[in-house]
Amino acid sequence: MVDDAMQQIRTNESTTLNKTFILSLIKDLREKAFQQSRLDFDDESCMDDDEYRVLTGFSRREFHDIVSSVTSINSTRNRSKRTCIAILLMKLRSALSNKMLAVLFHMTKFQRANTLQERVEGEGLDRRGMR
Repeated sequence: MVDDAMQQIRTNESTTLNKTFILSLIKDLREKAFQQSRLDFDDESCMDDDEYRVLTGFSRREFHDIVSSVTSINSTRNRSKRTCIAILLMKLRSALSNKMLAVLFHMTKFQRANTLQERVEGEGLDRRGMR
């Protein structure tokens, strides 16, 4: 997954994604989700730096720095702060539906609503992630 995906990413200021690339990304995400019980951002050893970058747009270290700097989100028994931030970043990066993200993270409808909608609204962000 990582090698193929990384070869397809262009390194310019902006990138246009075509249908084939997006479908490939979704297929790779689904395969990754089925290989593990879920996408696991709580265990940093589950994914390498390239996988963090493909999924969130940030390296593992950059992702850790973002999580450390966010103080308004707390972990709950249903999901961790790291998972909540990962879902938001994946949503912003890929525009995957909430239902697709719920499948990838094995979340119930209730967990999905709490994680995405309330947190985005609580941060004063619109649906595009803008203030």
